[in-house]
Amino acid sequence: PPSNVSVRANQTDPVEFVTVALQCIASGLDLQYRWLNGSSEVGTGPQTQLTNGSQTLIITTVQRDDRGPWFCSVSNPVGNTASLGYNLTVSYGPEQLSLTVHPLLPPSLLEGTYPAGSDLTLSCLAQSSPPALYRWAVNGTMTDHMGPELRLPRVQAPQSGNYTCWASNSRTGRTEAVSTELTVLGESVQNDCV
Repeated sequence: PPSNVSVRANQTDPVEFVTVALQCIASGLDLQYRWLNGSSEVGTGPQTQLTNGSQTLIITTVQRDDRGPWFCSVSNPVGNTASLGYNLTVSYGPEQLSLTVHPLLPPSLLEGTYPAGSDLTLSCLAQSSPPALYRWAVNGTMTDHMGPELRLPRVQAPQSGNYTCWASNSRTGRTEAVSTELTVLGESVQNDCV
């Protein structure tokens, strides 16, 4: 039977939408190759091509769902041998960026309006692999703060303005931003007894 069956990729950590070639390496005579993604057989299709007698599988626009495991099954008149599963780490994003402010607004306030003295947390979330790196800007000026959350304890009127979360992925080279406008009303909230 075929021996030393393995899968090798021209890129081990591809960015989504590039072309990836998987090559099946095997020893033996009269070899025939078959490819599987998980348990599903893969042939020539809209995003896949088989070349070199099906020894090479080309994924023309790799996507995050193409991570595998990919298997190469090699047969000859003597028997059949399959490779171990090969997984691709497909990098993508950031995308689908969202920015939320907590606590949620009381029903009596307009969207984006908060009473002075409130403790606010702005949370940014992006779909990204590897995970996105987050930076924050206020009124167009980058801050030193990094991370998916920006805390604004006991917020005051001068902190009103445009808050932007920038998400970046060094692997894909992509950056996305999302903004929200905050308006802080009134003086500091006091705990007055009446």
